Amino acid sequence: LFKVQARSVNGDAQETPTTLNFGVNAVTGPSALVYPYKCVGNPGDTLIYQIVAEEVTDLFAVECHIEIDANLELIDIIDGNLHSEWGGDALVIQEITGQTFSLSMVSVEGTTTAYSGTATILSIITRIKPTADIGSEIEAMLFSNIRFVNPQLEAMDIQITRSGWIAVDD
Repeated sequence: LFKVQARSVNGDAQETPTTLNFGVNAVTGPSALVYPYKCVGNPGDTLIYQIVAEEVTDLFAVECHIEIDANLELIDIIDGNLHSEWGGDALVIQEITGQTFSLSMVSVEGTTTAYSGTATILSIITRIKPTADIGSEIEAMLFSNIRFVNPQLEAMDIQITRSGWIAVDD
């Protein structure tokens, strides 16, 4: 919903704003996104990023490798809502090595073993290190080897993979 109210240079204003209803769909098809796309923070600030599977159909399993920039400290990794969307338990294997981690997740039991829609795979809590380069823009989260798999064990064609960025202020 977007409202616009006109005002002239002499101060006259439109009494009732014009209302426009619109939707934005910048992504079509299965995508892997870091949300928010860009954060602004200072050294010492805590930031939370979400890894999102967007517009998937019959998502049964996820595999990915994520690298976190050296200017960020990894604080925690929290399961997203994908587990609850599957309606049961998932087999999750996480391997964390320094600034990188690998994730394998598969639905093993539940009311549904495949999910269609948009869901958070996990949330990543980080802190900007005190030594971060002030005034810099950094690619905070970088995906590689991401794979979405359907119940027939076929890989989905991922349309967009979008990393997350951070602007470090003082």
